[in-house]
Amino acid sequence: MKKFDTQRGFTLLELMVVMVLISIIAGWFFLNTNIAGVERHLRLEAERLQALIYMAAEESVLYGREYGLEIAEDGYAFAVLNPDTQIWETPAEMRSLRPRTLPAGMSLELYLENTDVILQVEETEESDEELPQPQIFVLSSGELTPFELRLDSEFSEAFVELEGFVTGSIEYRWNDLY
Repeated sequence: MKKFDTQRGFTLLELMVVMVLISIIAGWFFLNTNIAGVERHLRLEAERLQALIYMAAEESVLYGREYGLEIAEDGYAFAVLNPDTQIWETPAEMRSLRPRTLPAGMSLELYLENTDVILQVEETEESDEELPQPQIFVLSSGELTPFELRLDSEFSEAFVELEGFVTGSIEYRWNDLY
């Protein structure tokens, strides 16, 4: 008669080792995808802002209107100069240039002529009052106020910089620290 092996399966120790390994791999994956997600959002926000500035520049040259960009610590808003009243107004005809608030944890830093500009937190309530003076001007001549804009996240040490030149071009720099 054959003797059957009654010890089939895994021991408790083997199961615990496998569970620990799975936990370590899952934790590593979660941390890496979370950090990559923050960095991806930084890039997307910077690319969106760059594209919107280019769009405002094209509109400015096409229609001969002066556009401005007001930067706040947590967002930005475009404005158009009313030629009759010389007052900055929200460009109502262009929904794409509406005011935008950054996702939670992201912030902007603005440098004009190598000087740090103190930014206010954007107010959410709308009013009929005159908009504040924009810090960056997008002129109908195709020129742009030279600027450096840094987009940071409190969840990552990486950041994105946009540098605008008087010629109207914008350089995009990604500072990946990983």
